[in-house]
Amino acid sequence: MAWDRETVIYIDETVRYWVASNNCSSSPEIIWESNKYSQDDTRVLRDVYGKGRGGMEVILYAIEGGRHAWSGGYQY
Repeated sequence: MAWDRETVIYIDETVRYWVASNNCSSSPEIIWESNKYSQDDTRVLRDVYGKGRGGMEVILYAIEGGRHAWSGGYQY
């Protein structure tokens, strides 16, 4: 797969690429992390694609309920 600086790669395609490249399991272990640092309604989802070559893992962190904002910045 050839990418250049002008190519937009969606997250699901990026994850599939790294999972395949590292020979990881195509089904992730899904873990909901605790929200101990924030007082809002956001939740952190962690998808762990394990059992890859040499113990390799691909991990995706997704913020559910978050907005497009910078941590510590203006919060609307």
